[in-house]
Amino acid sequence: MKAITCLTSLFLFACSGPEEGPKQMTVKEEAYVILNALIEDDQLFLNPLCAVPLGQLELEHEEWTSEFDPRDREFMRRCQDSLTEELFEAGELVSWDMRHHEWTPLQIVPENDTTFYAEVSWPMFDEKREKALVHFVFNANGMLSGSGRTMLYVKTKGRWKPWKVYASWIS
Repeated sequence: MKAITCLTSLFLFACSGPEEGPKQMTVKEEAYVILNALIEDDQLFLNPLCAVPLGQLELEHEEWTSEFDPRDREFMRRCQDSLTEELFEAGELVSWDMRHHEWTPLQIVPENDTTFYAEVSWPMFDEKREKALVHFVFNANGMLSGSGRTMLYVKTKGRWKPWKVYASWIS
């Protein structure tokens, strides 16, 4: 009887095929995870957010090229290419609601909205997911003012920390 049970178990195992591992995230899904973590860890206020991500970051920029080795820059370029036409989708990014003390979905507004809004690039991250480069613009549309910066974040002890600020401006 034990032999039949053992053979049946072996047969079922052989027919079931390889075990499925964890689902591989797409670059877009991973970018949302990293951007939400940056928002939380750096306590960023990006609400409302423009649906159109800022243009591609110049990955060979003299200010931050030294932060990433050539292999990471190539990985980042492939990620960036896959996100070129992607817009931010409602419900994917969060913001801290100070009034209700809870995380809520970011409000997504169309490009050239007539109110104050934030713009952000997709985060560009290295292969190890230890460094991320993001560009922010805070646009007071209609008031002819705003500010922007490119930030390098480094993941330390499981949290994203602002490491360096590049190309900061205000008007």
